[in-house]
Amino acid sequence: MQSIHLLTAREKEVLALIGQGCSTAQIALSLHRSQKTVQSHRLSIGRKLGVHNRVELARLAISAGLSPLFNSASADAPPSSILAGESAPAGELLRWIDGDTAGAVGPEFLRRLVRCAAKAMQASHAFIAELTLPDRRQYRLVAVWPEPSRNDEQDCLFPIAPGPCHSLLIQHSEFIPKGVRNRFPNDPLIQRLQADSFLGTVLLDAAKTPIGILAVAGEQEISSLHNWMSLINKFGPRAGHELERLLTERLLRRTAHKLVGPNGSPIQSLLDITSRIDEVVNRQEQIALSLEQVTQK
Repeated sequence: MQSIHLLTAREKEVLALIGQGCSTAQIALSLHRSQKTVQSHRLSIGRKLGVHNRVELARLAISAGLSPLFNSASADAPPSSILAGESAPAGELLRWIDGDTAGAVGPEFLRRLVRCAAKAMQASHAFIAELTLPDRRQYRLVAVWPEPSRNDEQDCLFPIAPGPCHSLLIQHSEFIPKGVRNRFPNDPLIQRLQADSFLGTVLLDAAKTPIGILAVAGEQEISSLHNWMSLINKFGPRAGHELERLLTERLLRRTAHKLVGPNGSPIQSLLDITSRIDEVVNRQEQIALSLEQVTQK
């Protein structure tokens, strides 16, 4: 590790992100630099360390402690092929994602899942979004990879149509291997991501009603449909239950807030509020049962 001290602070940042399995596009977005600049940093790192293989660079980053997210002795480390920017067997990917999301619940589980989904599919972006009720004409981002630089970016509402998410709600899945940005020039999220490919599925609640979207988008063509289907079959139901849990807890907080009026006086329609609380409790019990069934599979 004696050569690490030769790197500049920026080069160490780039090396750390390589160690986390980030692509050139993801590093550029994270550091707010162009891909050309990131590539220049990577070449400089290679010259200084005498390493030009992406896998070896990642291993150096992990060994030097620059990428604590993935420890070399951890079961959560991504397959070496992922670090090299290549596709990995579905079984390897599922074991890695299972280890990386183990113990996480709620928003943290969703954040870890989108990060893993992006890397598993070699996509520059991944997101989970909730559908707005009751009309489901818009969606709001809940978890995004790479994580946005500002929190308000996740609070934006995006229209379902026109865009790939519209057909996604009709047939519950959508795959556009290339040309998605040209095909949907008026889709604000697709244009913001500068995506050329799109792959997505709907997330369902306990009643099998669409409540959200899990999708990856890439600046290059996404081709490994088998890996995507394996990922969705194993983690899609859990993502749907975790999203429903978040929406239910939000409803509970809003209901509790309405128990007291603006001047601190009790609201008269207490019976209606009690009924809504009972509904929330019942839904939470359904979610817990569904999560137990998913865990046992």
